[in-house]
Amino acid sequence: MTLTCPAGWGATRRSTLAAAARTAGLGRIRLVTEPVAAAAFHLRRSGLELPVGSRLVVYDFGAGTFDASVVRRTSDGFEVLAACGLPDVGGLDIDVAVMDALGAAYAVRDEVLWTRLARPVTVTDRRARFAWQHDVRTGKDCCHFP
Repeated sequence: MTLTCPAGWGATRRSTLAAAARTAGLGRIRLVTEPVAAAAFHLRRSGLELPVGSRLVVYDFGAGTFDASVVRRTSDGFEVLAACGLPDVGGLDIDVAVMDALGAAYAVRDEVLWTRLARPVTVTDRRARFAWQHDVRTGKDCCHFP
């Protein structure tokens, strides 16, 4: 079985993960860093050939973090050349920025209605806010490139 871990994890974290996997009965495991796994997956999926020595940038824009790595193609896979992350920037931050921008535009049109959406008090208002947050996130998530 193959498990992935962040590129920045050192030997202690990796051995802890491996030990937990063995304790869970997962048998023999192989640890692969997340950027290496992502590069291999997307290269295989695309069907493209990447010459040995070529480099790729791999990024993971999660809900709460952003990680970027540079990997190099080797004769038997990939190796991580550099990895860096922002622990406090992610998709949720984009959602809030979009919601703030919408608020700046629409609060002046109907301040009372906007206040109900921005600071809900009733069950109906809370449901409307939840639906709005869901719509903002869905709009962001559907705008990706293959």
